[in-house]
Amino acid sequence: MASSVKSKDPGIRVCVFGPPRVFVDGHEIPDRAWGRMRAKKIFCYLVMRRDEGFSCPDLVEAFWPGAAQKRGHESLRSALKAVRQTLRREAGVQGPVVIMGEGRCHLDPGLNIWLDGKEMDVLFRRVHREKDPERQKKLVDKALSLVRGAFCEGWDEPWVARLERRFNAERLDIVRAFGKVCLEHGRVAESIPCFEKTLALDGLHEETCRNLMTAYARLGRKKDVKEVFEELKAMLDKELGVRPESMTQSLYQGLIRGPRPPTKEVVP
Repeated sequence: MASSVKSKDPGIRVCVFGPPRVFVDGHEIPDRAWGRMRAKKIFCYLVMRRDEGFSCPDLVEAFWPGAAQKRGHESLRSALKAVRQTLRREAGVQGPVVIMGEGRCHLDPGLNIWLDGKEMDVLFRRVHREKDPERQKKLVDKALSLVRGAFCEGWDEPWVARLERRFNAERLDIVRAFGKVCLEHGRVAESIPCFEKTLALDGLHEETCRNLMTAYARLGRKKDVKEVFEELKAMLDKELGVRPESMTQSLYQGLIRGPRPPTKEVVP
């Protein structure tokens, strides 16, 4: 098959942290250009799972759950046609864009697509390999800068929640671990963005809340300690109908009551 992309490929950038956005040469493709929002959602879904093969029935079930087989496949073909038309018009892409055959479909491997989640993976792998703390921090900072909001913010389909769990799990663990290392070694200010970003994506993670409260307390920021605890308390009550763990409550009370002067930052 011939290459699907012009020789001067502008490259496509897809950002899924925050409201999903698709850019070509720095210019965003507006929602109205997709014709239908479902076309944009399917494209982002295919990008996020680009390394996997898709069966057409799986895609139909993800986007038209419960639809009759014939009707579902017709809807899928119509949506994929809108994806092709949008990328050809807005990005100058030639060729099939989405390849279908034998009941499966996938994005044309010739498409040059950058994904913020994939870039985070690359950066975090470098964090694992890097031994120098300062370079580690720069890599983590760069990765965290890609998190501009919740995963696929504003989209509430079931497939979003499933992908969010997969996307977040490993990334959040790495950032939390780096934040704890910074906190344990007296680099308190460096730990705070790690805990804040991970809480923005997983607000019910109590260990992270405890670490963030501890970091704030060490810098004398008791107002922020209280804000973290109250937000956690309200979220747990709303989402699960429970109170914070006893360990979290005890830590909070101790941090609020106990006078603790601001710590001196350790300069790496």
